[in-house]
Amino acid sequence: MILDEDDRWKDADAEGAGPVLRGDQAVRALDLRTGAPRWKAAVPKGCLPREVAVGLKQVLAALACAGDEAKLAAFDPADGTARWTVPLGGRRPVASDASMSFVSADPVVLKVGEPRRQGVNAFLAFGPDGRRQGLVDAFGSHAAVADGRLFLGAGGGVVAFDLVTGDEAWRSGSEDPKRSVTAMHAGGGRVTLLTRHRRGHDELYVFDSATGDTVDERTFSRDEDDGNGELTGLSRYEDLFVAVRRGDGRRQPFSAFRGW
Repeated sequence: MILDEDDRWKDADAEGAGPVLRGDQAVRALDLRTGAPRWKAAVPKGCLPREVAVGLKQVLAALACAGDEAKLAAFDPADGTARWTVPLGGRRPVASDASMSFVSADPVVLKVGEPRRQGVNAFLAFGPDGRRQGLVDAFGSHAAVADGRLFLGAGGGVVAFDLVTGDEAWRSGSEDPKRSVTAMHAGGGRVTLLTRHRRGHDELYVFDSATGDTVDERTFSRDEDDGNGELTGLSRYEDLFVAVRRGDGRRQPFSAFRGW
């Protein structure tokens, strides 16, 4: 799946600076083996795709549309046919210049942030038919979706929310301001956090995603973990958690932790 974004879309209202690539030409599917074109998505007229995501049963696009409104659209992965298009806003439209990023494609969860002070800054969940579900105010620096819930990491802990209602399900971990979440992974009935303490060590926490109960808790020195590099992600491979850091030529970019 490819999104051919035209840099001039941002200046589409400026005289003589209109885009050369129409929105309905921008989302394309290619054959993975040959690179041959498969289809172009039927993006609604007057809309420009800003972000795309591919789920198991549909292709999704966050759209900036005419009339200063942001929308969400779904397409058939077989031929790009439009399935549905829904506005992101509830009682009022979400502005088309809002930041939009997919946290998950299946289920559909989109983070939306309007630039104005009183604008929407939240995670929005949608059903497979585009019906609006839960809304969760955005906070923290890490988000993950698994097991029908949205998990937000903040401070030294995690808060879980139901995707359908947006209600808080549980919160666990430390609220010590000296701790900060550096990476988070959710899946397989577990939520795993890596946190950093100002006193100079890293910590690993594993919680049950249904209840928030602590399953595992460990502390590592930075010398042992080589953890001074900036974390860019946390992945799961069998019974290992693999932390990924930005390499600078001096530190190892990967650290692996075996779950208990």
